[in-house]
Amino acid sequence: MVLKYIKEEALLTLKRNKVHIYDLMKNSSSNSWVEEYLGKDYFAESKIAVKDFKLDTSFDKPIEGDFENAKILFTALKNLNETQATDERLWAGLAFGQCYDYLIHRWGLDNITRLKYRWFYYTEYKRKLFYHGLSRLWWFAYMTYDESLSDPFELTEYAYRYPQIMKAMTYRNYSNSRKIRNIIIKTLKRFEEIGGIVNTRLIDETYKFVSLIGSASIIDAYDDEEMEFLLIDFFKKNGQIK
Repeated sequence: MVLKYIKEEALLTLKRNKVHIYDLMKNSSSNSWVEEYLGKDYFAESKIAVKDFKLDTSFDKPIEGDFENAKILFTALKNLNETQATDERLWAGLAFGQCYDYLIHRWGLDNITRLKYRWFYYTEYKRKLFYHGLSRLWWFAYMTYDESLSDPFELTEYAYRYPQIMKAMTYRNYSNSRKIRNIIIKTLKRFEEIGGIVNTRLIDETYKFVSLIGSASIIDAYDDEEMEFLLIDFFKKNGQIK
């Protein structure tokens, strides 16, 4: 299938009329109102070919489907580059198109804030990518995907067990390094496997420690074994063992 995106004018119309849009969504059982409101010509086809996909809405507790749906979405849209994956028109197009039912299932419409944060970008900064109801799935998987592992989504699954891992990492400069991201997550996982307790405090302290290393040297210059040794040593001294 060819990925569709919402046209800029249509997106601006939706964003400028959020209160009215929210009322339409609350009073409709489907997204049929979108075409009625915007007209038939609000979508445009990109040049991006992707695998057809459908997000899973079968989970009784919608949050429990985040990892599976991140896998589904990233697998289908794996060939997006970072520029394409930051384009609000793409995610809004999916949000008001084929993924509309998923977003209703996952986030609901208890208040208009859900619409502002989960169907649109609500800020100009990097944080927007991890609040939008669809881009957050893709970026979470993208930042943890590791083809060197027998299961490339192994770190993704682990990070979903401890959302603070990605929440606290995203705004740090070294989060742009796949090597550093993956070493941190792998080593946290290894620490837990040897009886260590992984919690929010340890995760936050870990990032302070990595920032300290980066302030004294070029952090990407460390090889994997050196970095893992430093982290495990830090965990043993600053964490807890069961």
